[in-house]
Amino acid sequence: MTYRLLLRNITAIALVVAIVAFIGMRLIEPSFDIHHEPYQKAFILKVEFAETEAIVVDMFRTVSCEGKRAMGFHTGLDYLFMVTIFGYLALIHIYTTQQHPQRWIQYLGTTMAIAAIIAMLCDAFENYCLINWLLDSEWKGPFAAYYWLVRLKWFIALIAAITSSTLWVGNYVKYKRFSHLP
Repeated sequence: MTYRLLLRNITAIALVVAIVAFIGMRLIEPSFDIHHEPYQKAFILKVEFAETEAIVVDMFRTVSCEGKRAMGFHTGLDYLFMVTIFGYLALIHIYTTQQHPQRWIQYLGTTMAIAAIIAMLCDAFENYCLINWLLDSEWKGPFAAYYWLVRLKWFIALIAAITSSTLWVGNYVKYKRFSHLP
């Protein structure tokens, strides 16, 4: 098996596992059992983009014990999703740029692959914070770090998704040799 074929297969598997984990997370979300109307829809996104720690603590206080258990399972699936989706983004950047004739495109792919790994680490820290809030609703860590790392994760994820799509389409249209990409 060649390196490119192996890389393509691993990339495809990562994408499939990420999709399965995402579907699992979406199926668990109705079980959160939140007792405060404004927090019932898109709870996790509201936690991620909360402006202060007091808002986050208040949000977790509105969740029942069963809801916290469901959130724990959701966070576990999010760890799986995080590793596979950011791994997919890193691999797709490497895969689409490794044989590109322009050197700066190769550097862009490598840089974006590293950025995807940084976003994965930001997501891991975010999940660590969520677990601490789930356990005792009073996290003693620096909220500013959580606040900025979540935003950094989303920024990198959006840029990585845009560049990977652009590189894939550009390679397909210009060179026709990457038409078998996942």
